[in-house]
Amino acid sequence: MFSDATEGYHREKSDWWGCGQNLGLLLLSEQDAGRALLQQCIAWAKGKTVRHVHLSVTKGESPAIQLYKSQGFYPVEEPEFLRPGSDLQAQKMQLDLALDA
Repeated sequence: MFSDATEGYHREKSDWWGCGQNLGLLLLSEQDAGRALLQQCIAWAKGKTVRHVHLSVTKGESPAIQLYKSQGFYPVEEPEFLRPGSDLQAQKMQLDLALDA
């Protein structure tokens, strides 16, 4: 991994880009920190003219799913088992980003 702090993103060898530097989360609760991080990543994606953000989360009524729904994510596709023999399922979710024309 290598970073460019001036741009606020990092890149893995796989060429996937992500955000998360200099968020100022020091005094936030775990839940508030998660919300702030997600909002920062969404803002970063909008700045890169990304049209959709996709993620996968363990299915259930968890704080994570509630957070994603509160930010506009919605379930897509049918849930899938995490691995053979597991009772846990993963739900794919998507956020559609409005782009300025």
